[in-house]
Amino acid sequence: MAEVSHSFELLLVKYLRERKPKKILEWGPGYSTQIMRKECPGAKIISFENKKEWYEIWASKFIKEKTHIDLRFKRGRSYYYPKLEERFDLIFIDGRYRVECLITAYHYLEKDRVVFLHDSRRHAYDRGVGIWEVKEKGDNTVVLVKPKVSKE
Repeated sequence: MAEVSHSFELLLVKYLRERKPKKILEWGPGYSTQIMRKECPGAKIISFENKKEWYEIWASKFIKEKTHIDLRFKRGRSYYYPKLEERFDLIFIDGRYRVECLITAYHYLEKDRVVFLHDSRRHAYDRGVGIWEVKEKGDNTVVLVKPKVSKE
């Protein structure tokens, strides 16, 4: 990718190439979804959108491009707390209710895997970020991992 058009792009591409996730959960489809699909074409991607107009735009684009992205439209509490049986290798949060998504992501993340929070400089997200260990910071994106539990 020659030109960086989003602040998360370089960091996301780095982790996708290093870790090659097989299962990805995302809140807020968009450019990040396209990057994930390109870098990990065999990965299962589940993406949630809460605005009908954005859902329709991305659903149309994914169908036209013949992608196998599981795009789901959800509103309210079901948006940030979906009922899923599986765990994920990478979680990307760029949608609404980000603090709630960070809390939910804690339960859906495989051990030693990562969560990306876009627009991480917004102080409103600090309490959600606080439950995680910061692995790496980008320009406006933070990479998080589950904190190591002390045995004291």
